[in-house]
Amino acid sequence: MNDLQRTLLTALPEDAAVVDQIHAIASAIPDPIFVIDYNGRYVNLIGGRERLLYDSGETLVGRYLRDIFPPAIADRFLAAVRRAINTQVLQTLEYTLDNGQVAGSRCDGPPGPQWFEARVAPMRPHLGEIPTAVWLALNITKRKAMEEELKRLASQDPLSEVANRRYFFELGHKEFLRARRHRRPLSVLMLDIDHFKNINDCFGHAVGDQAIRALADVCRTELRLCDHIGRLGGEEFAVLLPETRLDQAALVGERLRTRIAGIRLATGDDEVRFSGSIGVAGMSEDDDNIECVLQRADQCLYEAKRSGRNRVITDLSSDP
Repeated sequence: MNDLQRTLLTALPEDAAVVDQIHAIASAIPDPIFVIDYNGRYVNLIGGRERLLYDSGETLVGRYLRDIFPPAIADRFLAAVRRAINTQVLQTLEYTLDNGQVAGSRCDGPPGPQWFEARVAPMRPHLGEIPTAVWLALNITKRKAMEEELKRLASQDPLSEVANRRYFFELGHKEFLRARRHRRPLSVLMLDIDHFKNINDCFGHAVGDQAIRALADVCRTELRLCDHIGRLGGEEFAVLLPETRLDQAALVGERLRTRIAGIRLATGDDEVRFSGSIGVAGMSEDDDNIECVLQRADQCLYEAKRSGRNRVITDLSSDP
C-alpha cells in the first residue's frame, strides 16, 4: 500500500479544504474506495474508474451487502467492516468475485473471476451518525496468477508436466500418514521405459523426450484424479495409489504396461515403439515412511528388468 492509500484509509480531517483535496485525489485513482456503514450499507464510492480492473461500483451505493452478494460473502464482508469499527484497527482480507455474484452489477469490467485484496479501516465517528469504515479494493488477479505459476513451476516437472521428485515425495509423505492414521490401503508403482538409452542413441534426445511425455500422458489417462504421478528422474516414474490394495495395484500396473506397449511415436519414416517395466508394492505395518514402500517397488522394478522387461512384478511380501 502506498502513502496516498495510507492517507485515504485514515480518519478524514476536519479541514474542509483538505477534505476536498483528498477527495479529488482519491477520485483520480483507479482503485475503488467504498464507504460502508455498520449495517452493511454502501454510503459512498470514490475512485474505481479503471474498467480494465473493476466493474462500475455506482450501482452499489445506497444498497446493503446482503442485497448484493451471496449470504456467505455478504456475512464475511460485514464481519470485516464491523471488526474494523469495533476494534479501530485496519483489517485486510483477500477474496474472489465474479460478475454473476454481484447483483445489479453493470458487468462492464474485466471478465471472469477476479481476485481482490481489501483494506478496511474505521472512519472518524461523528456524534449521532452510524459508524462507518472505508473499504479500499485492490485487484490482485495478476499477482495471484503469478503466485500460482510459481507454485506450479516449483512442483511440476517441465518435460512431463507431472509432479517433480521433490513434490512427489511431499505428496507421498502426506498420503502415507493419512493411510496410516485411518488404517487404509496405499500402494505404489515404480515404472520406467525399457531400453531408453537406445531410443536416445538411435533416434535422438528429442524422440526420447517424446517417449517420456507419451508415458506421462498414458498415466494421466489411465489413473484416477486422486492418484499422484511423479517423474523421479530420467525415464523413471512413480505412482501413488491411495485407497488401493496390492492386488488392485497389480491390475493397474498391468493396464499401464499394456498401454505403454501400444505407444507409437512417428519420427519421419520411422515409427518408434517401446515398452515399460513396472514394480508394485503396498504399504505394510512395518513401514516407517513412504520411502520404504517405494524401495520395495523399486526392487520389483529391477527384477522386472532383470527377468526380461515389459512386465509387472509385485512385491508379495507386502500383501496382508
